[in-house]
Amino acid sequence: MARRIFQLNTVPHVAEIGDDVELLFKPEVMGDEYLDGWERLQETYRRIDLDQSNLKAAPADKLKAASQAVRLFIAAS
Repeated sequence: MARRIFQLNTVPHVAEIGDDVELLFKPEVMGDEYLDGWERLQETYRRIDLDQSNLKAAPADKLKAASQAVRLFIAAS
């Protein structure tokens, strides 16, 4: 069984990517938006039948769909 650790932020936070990019995030505890987004992401993975343990073997169209779903999840978070 895979174990996952989640940390719920209680205050707004910033993710820095390189020197020029900052992503501003809302705290996850502000509502159910985070969990709703997570469920949409997981539903996309199920719908496209993406094997997350073997991404190297995944076809490009599935990787594109997964990448878009992740971007939407992050944007909504």
